[in-house]
Formats: sequence, C-alpha cells, structure tokens
Amino acid sequence: MAERTTVTTGRDRARRAGGRPLPVLAATTTVTAAVMLAAVATLLTGGGGQEPMAAQGETVASIATVAVEPTAPAPVPVGRARPTLIVGLSDPGATLPDDAGPRPPTGSATAPTTTTTAPTDPASIEAGTPSPTRPAAAGTATTPAPAQAGTAAGGSGARFVTLPPGSALPSGAECAARVRSTPENVPENTPYNQTRGHAVTGTYLSINTAIAANDYERRLDGDFVGTTDEIIQWASCKWGFDEDIVRAQVYAESTWYAGRLGDCGEQTHARTGGCASVGLIQVRSAETSGTHHPGVYPIALDSTAMNLDYALAVKRLCFEGKESWLAQTGPYGPGDEWNCLGRWFSGAFGDGGSLDYQRRVREILAERTWERL
Repeated sequence: MAERTTVTTGRDRARRAGGRPLPVLAATTTVTAAVMLAAVATLLTGGGGQEPMAAQGETVASIATVAVEPTAPAPVPVGRARPTLIVGLSDPGATLPDDAGPRPPTGSATAPTTTTTAPTDPASIEAGTPSPTRPAAAGTATTPAPAQAGTAAGGSGARFVTLPPGSALPSGAECAARVRSTPENVPENTPYNQTRGHAVTGTYLSINTAIAANDYERRLDGDFVGTTDEIIQWASCKWGFDEDIVRAQVYAESTWYAGRLGDCGEQTHARTGGCASVGLIQVRSAETSGTHHPGVYPIALDSTAMNLDYALAVKRLCFEGKESWLAQTGPYGPGDEWNCLGRWFSGAFGDGGSLDYQRRVREILAERTWERL
C-alpha cells in the first residue's frame, strides 16, 4: 500500500534521527514532478508565450493529483547505539537477520506530519515544575468517575510532576483513577498495552539488603492497561516523576514502539535474537546470563505497563539516594532527577555517556517530538 509522502527539510530529518524513518522521494519522482510542472506551465501560458488562459477569461478548474510510491527509507538507529528491530508479542521464534537494523512497525501507518508547538526551555525544567506548555491545574481536583481497577478513568486534568525524595508515593490504583484519557498514537503497541504485568521476585530491586529495604519490588506489578500515553501517565504517577520527562525518555529509547529491541549482539533468549534491551523504555533484561536487570524478562517485553513500572522504580531508587554504589562513579546524592535519568543509559552518575543522553532527552522534551507521532 502506498505511503503518504511527507516533505521535510534536511533540518527536520536530522532532528528526527532516531525516530520513525521518513519516506524519501526517489529521483524518478523528482523528474516526473518537473515534467508535470512544465506541462502545467505550458497549458497556462497557451504553449507559445501567449497570455495565460486565466487572463483570457478561462478558468482552470483543477490539476489532478498523482499518487507517487515512495522508495523504501534507509534504516535509522534508534535509542541505544546498537541496532534495533520490532518483535511481535506472539513471536517467540523471531531471530535477528544478518543485516540487523531498525524495523518499521507493521501495518500501513503513514509518515508523521510536522506540527508546530510552543517550545520548552530545557534549562528551565526543574524537578516538580510543570512544563510551560502544560501547566498544572489550580484548585482541588474533582473526583473521577469509578472505573475498573487498573484502567484509565478519565482523570482530573492535573498533570503529574516530580515528587521530592521522601515523598509518599501513590498506589497503582490511585494513579489509575487519576490518568487522563488520551488516544492511541501508535496502534502497533496495542497488544503490549493490553497485557498486564504481574508480581516478580529476584530483580535488581532486591539485589541487596539496603536496596530491598525500600520495598519497591513489592510495589511492582504492571497492573494497568490503556493507551501508550495513559500507561506513561500511570507509571509517572506511581513513581512520582514528571510525565513529560518520561515521555521524552521513552521517545529517545524506542520512539514509542513497545516492541522495540536494542543493545544487540549479545547472548540472549532466542526470541530477541541477540538483543538484550526490550520494550518501550529499553529494559536490559533478555541476556541468558549476567543480565543487568534479572527477573523481569519476558514480562518487561510483553507488557508496556510492566516495562515502565520497573524502569521508573529503578529511577526512583536512584532519585531517593539509595544506590550508594553510584558514588563510585560521580558526586551522587538524592534528588538529582536528570543524572538518575542518565544513569539508566550509562550505568554511571554524571559521566560523558550520561550527559550526552540527558542532552538528547532534553532536546526531545523541548521540541515535544512525541506529539508528531
């Protein structure tokens, strides 16, 4: 099926590096368009320097639009440095081909169109400060209508912001009632979004006595279904983080595709074909031994809610100042949301890889790139 071609500038295409591959017009398309324009010009001028037909009282009714089949776009790396691809929820036999690279989603989704939004200055974003483009609602929120546990209830309209270290965190059920209903902008995510998580043990969240004392593993359940954005809201609420920062990080990691695989070329379970990181926010959990995040595969791939629930639990552990080992990698302390975000990528606190990753997420946040999906 022909895709709808979206014309973008070189700057737009560069800015979207890591996003959905954009269709590129073939050279033959350019030639065809030039010939068509020349023919129209001849028609309008009468073919020999005469007055244009419209000037002679004639009316040009319409010019037919010709559908053009775009050439296949070149793959663009997404998220981490290693190749990625989309794997189906019910595709345990999927393997990575020799020319492994990012794969577009299945279906016939068209290329995203460019929209203009008010930018946010990344330097002005602080923990707990709403984005200027989405201010927090003032006053007392109204009570939402009852809803089935673990589903979006059509919340009050107040956005979720970062809660300071030591704050009491809301439960998953409380957050489900506060989620605002939003449409699905990546239909390919639906099977992952409609799969609930479950309790897990033996994860990084219980790796030693100090970390296990935070009881985060017991809070982990992925017990929510909804659209991709609703799940992002739910997890942001549950772990006390700014929802727009989470949206931007999700785009940096997977361009919002829940079946995305990354960090390939490792010894992993057969289903991921050598790719260690899985899902919407790329939880590195699919290695067969020595995995960074044990105990959460395959549910971290199968369930979008579980994927985000776990990743933001790890971020909260860092944000609360409980990952004492990070002090060996940088000046670690509680309340540093951006360095904890960078720690997810580099495994260190404030190193070069972390800072580069933070800059990438801040750029996405400022441009609100996910809104173009």
